[in-house]
Amino acid sequence: MDSLTQKLTVLIAVLELLVALLRLIDLLK
Repeated sequence: MDSLTQKLTVLIAVLELLVALLRLIDLLK
């Protein structure tokens, strides 16, 4: 796996985590 693919995978994982956090915060409001 080249570094670009690895960076994209990490970026997508981080974005999914952020979305999950935003949904949690929205539910807690």
